[in-house]
Amino acid sequence: MVTQKDDNVVGKADDYRLCDICGRNRPIKEIAGKCTYTGCGAWVCNDCVLKCEECNKIYCPIHARKLSERELRKGKEDKVGKTACHTCIPKKKKGCFIATAAYGTPFAKEIDTLRFWRDKTLSNNVFGRKFISFYYFVSPPIADFIADKPKIRKFVRTCLNPYVKFLQSKYKLRN
Repeated sequence: MVTQKDDNVVGKADDYRLCDICGRNRPIKEIAGKCTYTGCGAWVCNDCVLKCEECNKIYCPIHARKLSERELRKGKEDKVGKTACHTCIPKKKKGCFIATAAYGTPFAKEIDTLRFWRDKTLSNNVFGRKFISFYYFVSPPIADFIADKPKIRKFVRTCLNPYVKFLQSKYKLRN
């Protein structure tokens, strides 16, 4: 007979539990545990489990992933191809992602202008804050996509420059 105690399985070795990932009925001793990602809680067998190599927590394949070549460029050279969870993957700073990718540096004067606009205008009203949240959600993959494509970066700069010039004249900022 299997009993539950604090989400840990207690029972005889011949008791079984269904793996939520592969769907196979496995002996309790072959169940690694529950996915520790917030809100998931899927039971994962030893064949399906991915353990984060940084923090050693149990994750289902949906909530753990292999570090990619893009993370290689972000200072995790020794970790590429290893499993990492959502908390151990390198975090990106919030900022003007697309503009930084387009201009090639976070220190460009055009980016300072866009930051000024974000801080002085957008962050002061509810619609602006919603736009900022949406932008922070959708822009990192776009920025990653354009970062190593010079023609697309030039196109984005060409699109941004008139708006940046407008903002510089509106706020009387240095060019």
